[in-house]
This record gives sequence, C-alpha cells and structure tokens, in this order.
Amino acid sequence: MIYVINKSDMPKKVDIDNAIVVSAKQNINIDTIFDEILRKTKLDKIDYSQLQITNKRHYEALKEAIEMIEKVTSENSVTLDILDMQIKKIWQKLGEITGETANEAIIDEIFSKFCLGK
Repeated sequence: MIYVINKSDMPKKVDIDNAIVVSAKQNINIDTIFDEILRKTKLDKIDYSQLQITNKRHYEALKEAIEMIEKVTSENSVTLDILDMQIKKIWQKLGEITGETANEAIIDEIFSKFCLGK
C-alpha cells in the first residue's frame, strides 16, 4: 500500500508514517508517487523487448502445450500416427491463443469477461 497525503500546501497537515506528502495543485512530489509505484510493482525491471504473457487463459494454454511437447519428445518409440495426433493437439492448444482453433467453450469463456448490453 502506498499512502499519499494531498494538499501539503494547506495549513492543516496530517501525519502518517511512510506517507508521501504531495500538492497536486502545485505539482509537488507527484514524481515521488510514480517512483514508489515503480519500486513496489517492479515495473521498471520488466524487459519489454521480450514476450509477456498477461492473460491467464493464454498462460494455461502455453503451459499445457509445453507439457504436451515434453511428453511427446520424451517417449522413445512413438509411431508417426501417434506423433501426428499429438502435434495436432499441440497446434490446437496454441491456436486457442491466436483464435485459429477456438472452440465454443473458449469463446464463451472469453466473452464471460465482458459485459455486453443493448
């Protein structure tokens, strides 16, 4: 939690330990709030040049696809027809992220997060 006390330019003052005292009107200590948000969330440590997964459904689909890949590559004697089926399952799992293989249940899950009205 970040405590911010505004109106530091006013005569009556409130004192809270570890609070950032600002004046929005005079733009005093506003940058300190942003610095503290960055420090607490570690947003300044994120490498934005790399892929970031921010959707739980995408994360779960990627995790399942990786598990499927690890399983199929760890098996020593896989026939081509079984390998073909596994690759199609992996492709379908990855397609859930891109929308290329989304089935009705996934579409319902996506739209359940939105409020659609008239």
